[in-house]
Amino acid sequence: PWADLFLPAGESPYHLGAHHGQEYWNELSLSRNEFIWISRRYDGGVRSTDTQMNRLWSALKGRGLLENTIVAVVSDHGESLGERLYLGHRQLYDVQLQVPWILYLPKMAKPFIMDGALETIDILPTLLDAMGAPQMEGLSGKSIMSALATRSAWSEMRPRLSETWARAFRLGPEWKMIMRETGSQDELY
Repeated sequence: PWADLFLPAGESPYHLGAHHGQEYWNELSLSRNEFIWISRRYDGGVRSTDTQMNRLWSALKGRGLLENTIVAVVSDHGESLGERLYLGHRQLYDVQLQVPWILYLPKMAKPFIMDGALETIDILPTLLDAMGAPQMEGLSGKSIMSALATRSAWSEMRPRLSETWARAFRLGPEWKMIMRETGSQDELY
């Protein structure tokens, strides 16, 4: 299976148990090899996704649909694989908050990587703009089409808030605050 793809030759997969609650993961004391094993399983999942995206792309191209199809791929969250000795995605560090946003527009000449802090709230306004559809009232996000057209960095800086069991907010690229419910482990970067 894909999840075992990156295990060293001859190594048997093993499972950490059926518990997936936050408390369970926070209390684990994993060895370096266990973190590596988990990371390799994650790599297998990424490889599987890449293979399925290739199948989709090939099908769209084979049917002549790419000329009229916008493809958007985005993730709702990142994942910690041992950073700060943490596993999972219920933290508010950049490894969980910074996710890929891949956008294929039929008229775009060449792919490029855009600098700047894009947000998922900007996806719908951007897709509406790309299709020439009117913007919907009440959306918090903004279209990034003008930045895409000029291949410039997205400079729209607005306060950003993320919430799980804690809250984090960022004001500009320089400062980020993570506030825990207890207030005992707040972090300022």
